[in-house]
Amino acid sequence: SGESEDQQKEKNTANNASRVEPIPGSDADKREKIRLKNEKKHQRQRERRAQELHEHCCSYLISRKLESLAQKLVAMGFTSEQATMALIHNEGRVDESALWLLEGGEESKRQAASNLDGSNPKIDIAAELARIAELEMSFKCTKQEIERVVVACEGDLEKTEETLKARKQESAVAPPKLEESGDQPTVSANGFHNSWLATSIQNSIV
Repeated sequence: SGESEDQQKEKNTANNASRVEPIPGSDADKREKIRLKNEKKHQRQRERRAQELHEHCCSYLISRKLESLAQKLVAMGFTSEQATMALIHNEGRVDESALWLLEGGEESKRQAASNLDGSNPKIDIAAELARIAELEMSFKCTKQEIERVVVACEGDLEKTEETLKARKQESAVAPPKLEESGDQPTVSANGFHNSWLATSIQNSIV
């Protein structure tokens, strides 16, 4: 009959509706999962960039401190190549490096040179990192903002402070510029950034 057909259609429509209803909720769950996945991905990318920036910053600080320490040994009559090799071998301790150069045989020096690789030497930069923390508080900047300036200044903390002061003065008289918060400076990914240091190590190995 006509009524039975209408009832059948209504029943089929109700069944179809019951099957369709969960889909919007399911799509919302999928969208939420995708959103969370993207957030985690972006967070990992931010953390990786922050870690790379920190490593570049430390590499510059180590290179500059190693160069400064080497000058003390050069003043004692050693070559810059000898001074660099000795400081790396003795983890930046000047007195031990001088003694090592005076007492160590040629064989031990050649062995030390052969053990040098492209990684950062173990030089204590605790004081330099503490200075960066002080700059963060003094200029009310984030750690990454300070480290970007340190990298741009090739590890020169005095120049870093001067640059931050100049930026602070500029921001006081002019609206903040969007480009100031741009990407970090492009630097090489290998261990040493200082050309003097890289040349010295290469010469000492040869």
